[in-house]
Amino acid sequence: NMYVMIANTDRLDDVTADISLEGMTVANTAQVVTLESPAFNSQNTPQSPHTVKLVESSIGGLEGKSEIIYTFPKHSVVVIKLSPKA
Repeated sequence: NMYVMIANTDRLDDVTADISLEGMTVANTAQVVTLESPAFNSQNTPQSPHTVKLVESSIGGLEGKSEIIYTFPKHSVVVIKLSPKA
């Protein structure tokens, strides 16, 4: 497996980036985990324990692609897990 970790430190804007898959043969679907919050200075508290949270999603349709174009949410950390094609 290959993991790509991106921290978008921009407080106001999402950032779109190209991730090259050149030289790789990956499975059709990648798993994505995003650490997100409503504001860059949000924090979890006993009263609001899920303000900052991990959100799982996926990116499909990767078979045969040479790149992923992905939009990273503002003030987030994203991990994309790419698996080799079986």
